[in-house]
Amino acid sequence: MRPHSAGVTVLTEMQVWRRPKHPRFDGKRGKLTPAQGANVRVAITYVAVRYRTPKAFARALGLTVGAMWKLRGPSRIPSLRTAFVVAELAVVGVDDVLTGKWPGGRCPHCEGTGRRA
Repeated sequence: MRPHSAGVTVLTEMQVWRRPKHPRFDGKRGKLTPAQGANVRVAITYVAVRYRTPKAFARALGLTVGAMWKLRGPSRIPSLRTAFVVAELAVVGVDDVLTGKWPGGRCPHCEGTGRRA
C-alpha cells in the first residue's frame, strides 16, 4: 500500500480478508451418518405416500415443491431437521426413524396389510 496524495491509502495488490468460522456453524452439527440418511430417505418415501400431491407433502415438510424434490434426490443427504420433521409427520420418535425401526419393511401403499390403503 502506498499513501495517496490526499492522505487516502490506495491498494496496489489484492488482499483478502477472511473471518474465522464461528464454532456454532462449523458444519458438523446436524449431519447424519450414511446409514441414518438412508433410513430417513426410506421414511420420507413412506410418509410422502400419505399425501395426495407433492405440493401438500412439501407444505407439510415446510419446504417449497422444488426444495422437496431436491431433498428426495439421490445426491442430497437428509439433515437432522428433516429427520425430526418426518418423525413428527409420522407420529413416531426420531430414534425410530434414524435407526430404521420405522417404517421397517412395511409397504408404503398398504402399510403391511396387503390391501391398498
